[in-house]
Amino acid sequence: FRSKQWYQRRVAITAGILLSTYVKLINLFPEIKSDIEAVLKHNNQIQNSDAEIQQRAVEYSKLSEIASPDLLATVLEEMPQFTERESSLLAKLKKKKVPTATLR
Repeated sequence: FRSKQWYQRRVAITAGILLSTYVKLINLFPEIKSDIEAVLKHNNQIQNSDAEIQQRAVEYSKLSEIASPDLLATVLEEMPQFTERESSLLAKLKKKKVPTATLR
């Protein structure tokens, strides 16, 4: 039973990523917009048992219908790369340099 739940969750995660990819393709390739809108409106997406997938499919579908090409481009712009930085809590702990013997 656990492996079935694990598999279903992985399928939902993959479906969510695919939906996001599809809607971004509308921005890059407007000539395939109608094909992608058909995928977003397909019953497998709208009636999916996972509420997250349903929500994404409906939101992306409406976004592609309503938004102007400029607005769609702005909304779907690539996010800046996340810069890794050290946790402020870890930085404070490193400053204190507590000896490990005192932690026992």
